[in-house]
Amino acid sequence: MRLYRPGPHRYNEAVRSKLTLLAVALTSLATFAACGDSTIDAEGDATPTNEVDRAGPSQSTTPPTPGTPTPVTPGTTNGTCGAGKTSTCPDGLPCGTGADCSSGVCSGAVCQVPSDKDGIKNGDETDTDCGGATAKKCDVGQVCKTYADCKDDCDPGSNRCVVGKSCWKHGGGQYTCGATEAATGNCCERATIAGSTVKLDKFQVTAGRMRGMIERLGGDVRSFTSTLPASLWDQSWQKLVPSNVTEADEILGPFFTSATNRTAGAGGWSKVSCQVEDATGHTYWTPFDGKKGEYSSYFTQEQLDPKALNCVGWHIAQAFCAYEGGRLPTGTEIVQALTNNATTPYPWGGVVGSFPFGKGDENSKQDPHGNHAMNYSYPQLPASGYTRAGNPKDASIYMAPPGRFPLGTNAAGMADLLGDMIPWVWELKNGKPVETGFVWTDSWENHTEWWDEEPSPPRMGKLHVSSWQKDQNPNQPNGYYAIGFRCAYDQ
Repeated sequence: MRLYRPGPHRYNEAVRSKLTLLAVALTSLATFAACGDSTIDAEGDATPTNEVDRAGPSQSTTPPTPGTPTPVTPGTTNGTCGAGKTSTCPDGLPCGTGADCSSGVCSGAVCQVPSDKDGIKNGDETDTDCGGATAKKCDVGQVCKTYADCKDDCDPGSNRCVVGKSCWKHGGGQYTCGATEAATGNCCERATIAGSTVKLDKFQVTAGRMRGMIERLGGDVRSFTSTLPASLWDQSWQKLVPSNVTEADEILGPFFTSATNRTAGAGGWSKVSCQVEDATGHTYWTPFDGKKGEYSSYFTQEQLDPKALNCVGWHIAQAFCAYEGGRLPTGTEIVQALTNNATTPYPWGGVVGSFPFGKGDENSKQDPHGNHAMNYSYPQLPASGYTRAGNPKDASIYMAPPGRFPLGTNAAGMADLLGDMIPWVWELKNGKPVETGFVWTDSWENHTEWWDEEPSPPRMGKLHVSSWQKDQNPNQPNGYYAIGFRCAYDQ
């Protein structure tokens, strides 16, 4: 029997057929690998199961170059970060919405770098577009962490920006202004003078506010004033402000011969009636120094800080106002506020002659509209603080915290424009500040110079601006136990 032996041409066709099937199989495997997760249907076609495959043939199937991000559809994240993921996407990565981004800002399908103009609290900002290391300073009422976050200062009690750099902590003289001893009013509040754009402090500056500046600057007021423009500060005044806490205590305390800016002359005194023991006194508490033989006070710092500051020199008062972003007011501005822009004889209204500014026995009359003729006395001194006759040795008992006489406020809410402390003022001449002196208004003591009492009945007199200057050195205005101040602000 003869066996069939296929010819060469048939053998070649069989091999060719097998090779073709193998090539098809390899092509299918390559397609499967390029598409990622897929399945093969009954007809042998690859069916896509991931998002890139479903996007259609417009999506590239070319594998990415090693070290480069995996291509992402615009308007989506890269899948490893974003909203609902373990973490949000850092700046520069793709995004769909702001919720995908650490910065909270998605623009052009890309997470953006935080800025103080994006309308979102991001980066190290403490509130929307403010605070932190690079954003602008926050306004009053916005959230803060430190005073550096705010235009003025940060109240640590509420973590909100407050007006006034010297009201940076809850303490005496900073949140103690108002009608009662339990008052919690912000002593740094300001109000606009009637008929003017200038603002004044609503309250006289307290000992606690001055302490706030001294503590914030570490006593080095001198370094601060060295940076002030000539329109606010004459550099020849540098020796009249402290460079450390010890000097600040001397300048603001009893101020005898050991004072840093003492004047020449008998005893070297540069203040009047600021010592203790002689029915005189000062409201800025300083430590007792037995070497100087000076009593600090019969009161504690906590008792004195809420009171209006007295025994303060003109120059450190001007430095304080500049620190707050202002200046001392002019005499005209004080009178304008006191008379509600010349519409009333007194801050509260009234009629001429109804307030007891008279001479002689009239000085002893007291009136609830102001701290006048010693009609305030709080807190009580310890037993050692009274003479045998029962008279106070420390006159600080008569000096009131601002706002305790609410009947005397003007129409803008400014307190104690008459009474408590006579205010320091300044003038600007030829673009330079001038050490003017103070306005005779009225004080806790008895001062009556505000009124021209002749003829009768008395009428409101001309503005009286005087200087408290020692004869031995007339160019250095000095402290007195009935002189204080408040600040003015041009903006």
